[in-house]
This record gives sequence, structure tokens and C-alpha cells, in this order.
Amino acid sequence: MSTKIYNAYRVKGSIDQLMDFLKKLREMHVSQSIATYKMFGRNFLEKDFKGILEKDETLESLSENFMGEFILEDIIRKICSRSMNEPLNIDASAVVYFEKGNIYVVFFGLSRNEMGLIRGSDFLEDYHYQNQVDQSNYDWEQEKWDEMSPERQKELTDDWNERRDVWDRLVGDGPFYENGLLFDFVPAGYPMTLMCKEILNRKDI
Repeated sequence: MSTKIYNAYRVKGSIDQLMDFLKKLREMHVSQSIATYKMFGRNFLEKDFKGILEKDETLESLSENFMGEFILEDIIRKICSRSMNEPLNIDASAVVYFEKGNIYVVFFGLSRNEMGLIRGSDFLEDYHYQNQVDQSNYDWEQEKWDEMSPERQKELTDDWNERRDVWDRLVGDGPFYENGLLFDFVPAGYPMTLMCKEILNRKDI
């Protein structure tokens, strides 16, 4: 069976440290989402939203509608639910797992800048796994398999097999969120309303 678990990490810190980091990421994601909608969303309200919009709209016209932020909320949710790779799909999340005293986290839907913050963290250790190509728990440009010592090859193979076993236990054949805790980077409730107001440049924020 094909297995692809990318953007996966083992947490070397505490759960409190991880939660503070996830909240910081959410703030960054909201800020980037606002910028994305302001950049790409000016003309996107012309079609595809029957049942939400009664007529073609722009961000400017929605900003003049007293229900504008709530309409925009519905539109954003609809775009996210389509699960399509498009600029206006801001859906992003993390799933956190606990096993045998260890904490693991997998990230979904984040931008390159956001992933850069993750890769630069000193308490998140890369722990991805895939079985499509050769094991990738080392830098192929820095190390050549055929030039490694037997000890180094065994070290990498043991680590790779351990990753496989861990993710088999945590995820198996089910969806990622089934055995973990879901952390959504897209705000809900009133924070979502505030985000939409800022996108529309509403003065009554």
C-alpha cells in the first residue's frame, strides 16, 4: 500500500510549547489569509456561489452590505470545503498525536512561508515517512548511500523502519484525524467574522 506522510514532525518539547507554537502559526495564517483575499479576491465573487450570492459581487460591494462579512464567511467556507488547490482555499490544520510518551504532529495546507517557520523551529524534528522511493531521512546531496559506512546505513534504516511502524500505529488506513487531535488554523465563530471584516476593510471592526 502506498504511504505518504509529509510535513510530519516529532515534538522535542512540551505540549504547552507546541500549543503556543500552533497559536503563533494560526496568527500568521490569518494574517496571510487576509492578504491573500485582498490580493486575489477582488473579482472572484462573479460566479460559482449560487445559493449564497443573489448577484455578482466584489469585495467593495460586499463591504457596503451590512451582512457582507457573514456572506464572505459562507463563501470562504464553501471554497475550503471544495478541497481544491487554489489561492483562495485557506483551509489548513494540524493533527497532534500522543504515543508512548512522545508527541507527533502533521501539518496540512500551510504556505511555504508558514512551513519555513516550522522547519526553522528548534523543537520540531522532521519525522516524515513515504514508501514511494528510497528512504529520505537524510540529505541525498550531502550523503551518498553507497559511500556510507555499514553502521550509518543501519542507523538510517532502523530510523526509517521505526517511522514506518509509528505512523502505521498512529494513522494506519484511516483518515489522519481519526486518532489525533485536530487544530484548525482557519478561525471559527467571532474570530472568523473579525477576519472577514478586515478583508472587507469594514470600519466597524
